[in-house]
Amino acid sequence: MNKKKLYNAIMVSLMTLVIMVTVVIVTVTLLTKPDIKISVISDLHYMDDEQFDISSKAYGNYSLNKDKMMELSPAICKTVIDNLADSDSDIILVTGDLTEDGSELSHLKLAEQFKKIENSGKKVYVINGNHDIDMTSYDYNGDTRSEIKAVTANRFYEIYYEFGFDEAVSRCSENLSYSVNIDDDYKLICLDPSVYSVSQNTEIKNMGKFTETCLQWAENQCAEGIKEGRKLIAMTHIPFLNHMLSQVNSTSFVVENNTEVIERLMKCRLEYVFTG
Repeated sequence: MNKKKLYNAIMVSLMTLVIMVTVVIVTVTLLTKPDIKISVISDLHYMDDEQFDISSKAYGNYSLNKDKMMELSPAICKTVIDNLADSDSDIILVTGDLTEDGSELSHLKLAEQFKKIENSGKKVYVINGNHDIDMTSYDYNGDTRSEIKAVTANRFYEIYYEFGFDEAVSRCSENLSYSVNIDDDYKLICLDPSVYSVSQNTEIKNMGKFTETCLQWAENQCAEGIKEGRKLIAMTHIPFLNHMLSQVNSTSFVVENNTEVIERLMKCRLEYVFTG
C-alpha cells in the first residue's frame, strides 16, 4: 500500500469511528519503516464513579442536560484499558479529552489505568484536550453539586509525567507540546494548540490556535527528526480538518489557523497526524 492510499484509509477509518462512538480506538501499522503498531484512543471523557452517585438528585439534574451517559464511563474505560493491555500494539496514543470536566480526581484515577497498559509492556503517550485543563469540576453525590479541584496545565504535566513527558527530548516554551524519539526509527510530536497565562492567580487557557512560537518549535522538531532519519508522527486534540461534516458548526471543530498549519507541517514532511 502506497503512502497516499494508507493516508486515505486512515482518514476514512477515523471519520467513521468518530461519527459512530464517543471513545475512538484506531489501530494502524506504519509500513514505511520497520513495523510499529499504534493504537489511538480519543475523547474518553472519563468521570470516575467516586465523582457521582447515579441515584442522587445532583446527578439526575446533571444528566438531564447532557447527551452523554457518564454513569457508564468507568465501565467503558476499564474495557478499553483491558483490551489495549491485551492487544499486540507497541504504543498507545491518547489524543485528548481524557476526562469530562478536568477534575483532579478523575485524572488521577485515569493515570492509574494507563499504568496497567504500560505494565503489559506497551508505552502510553498523552496530550491534553479542551476538557482536561482549567475546567470547572463538580461532585454529584448529594442533592446539589459541589465544586471540586480541577487541574492546571502544570498539574496535568505532573499527573501524566510518566506517559510521554518523562521521555521528552524537547518541549514548547508556552504550552504542553513535547516531542519524543520512540525508537531509532520514529519521532512523535505531541501538539497542544494552547497558550496558558495567569491573571489574578488564576490560570487562563486559550485553546484552538497554534501560535508562531509553537509552529516554529514544531517545524524544528520535524527538521531534527528528518535529519536523524526518523519517520515523523504527530498527535493533537483539535483536528486540522473538519471531520464532522455538516453535523456541527465546522469552526468549532478545527484548529483556527488550520490551513497555515497544514501547509507548514506538510513542507516539513510530516505525513501522519492523529487527532481527537
